[in-house]
Amino acid sequence: MELISRSILVLTSLSTIVVTQPLVSDQSDNSQCGIDLVQCIANQVFNKLKPKFLSLEEKYKNLELAVNLLKQQMQVQQNRKDFRCISGKVGQIRFPPPSWPYTAKVTFQSPFEQAPTVTFGFYLLDNGWGKNLRVNTDVSGVTTTGFQISINTWKDTTLYGAGIRWMACGKQDSHNDMLNNP
Repeated sequence: MELISRSILVLTSLSTIVVTQPLVSDQSDNSQCGIDLVQCIANQVFNKLKPKFLSLEEKYKNLELAVNLLKQQMQVQQNRKDFRCISGKVGQIRFPPPSWPYTAKVTFQSPFEQAPTVTFGFYLLDNGWGKNLRVNTDVSGVTTTGFQISINTWKDTTLYGAGIRWMACGKQDSHNDMLNNP
């Protein structure tokens, strides 16, 4: 198809040159053109159109790169539909102070395809006045269905309450997704 388009373009250009411009510009060209008129015209057409062809070829390559980049971006977006994040909170607050360590088992409403990435942070921390604040947290046992989180103190810390917000992000279990969205 490209060859046919180029041939039509060359023939159209050739007829334009033959009708509107002299074939030769000086005597030396005239002798060469007299020997092989078709080759002479083809060379003149090629020399005039070569920069345009090169420019179009460069634009085509740039468009091809842009299309490939867009295809990759579309694939990323299509894969994201399988990606999900869920969140929640755990913790305790009481007076008199509760006993520590506090451990909670978090179970996801629906499982992930692989163990998700879990992030967390305190949203509440209430300690006794005049005492050192020593608190540590740990997330462990992350699976496709849940994880365990613990809050602990040590030494003379008096902790009335601690609350943690968590977020788990990962690939949606496609089997479970089909059950939920028939």
